[in-house]
Amino acid sequence: MININDFDNKVPSVIESKSIFNNNKVNHRYILTRIWDSTKNCVSVILFNPSYANENIFDITTMKVMNYLMNENKYGGIYFLNLYTIVEPDSKKIKNENKRVPKEADEWIEYAIKNSDRVYIGWGE
Repeated sequence: MININDFDNKVPSVIESKSIFNNNKVNHRYILTRIWDSTKNCVSVILFNPSYANENIFDITTMKVMNYLMNENKYGGIYFLNLYTIVEPDSKKIKNENKRVPKEADEWIEYAIKNSDRVYIGWGE
């Protein structure tokens, strides 16, 4: 027989998520954070361009990276950054005219790296 109290008394797991877009629009994402253990340090992960993830929605890439780093049990959070800030699920559609990066993006990269124990860079499948 199951003990419902075991479930009811379990401490919930919470992932704090934040994202910053240009002027609250969704065409450029500067940073996406996922914090699951505030007692541990964060890492920065720099990828090519953001897909569709935001503070409420996960995409495949952010889930894979987060699962990998959570399983290592060394870090408590991730700053997701991008070389190009244009939100586009198909990175092949990022054209030269879309590659211009707003100045604010550099400031968020600097902020995240200064607050990270380690920086990972990744791209492709």
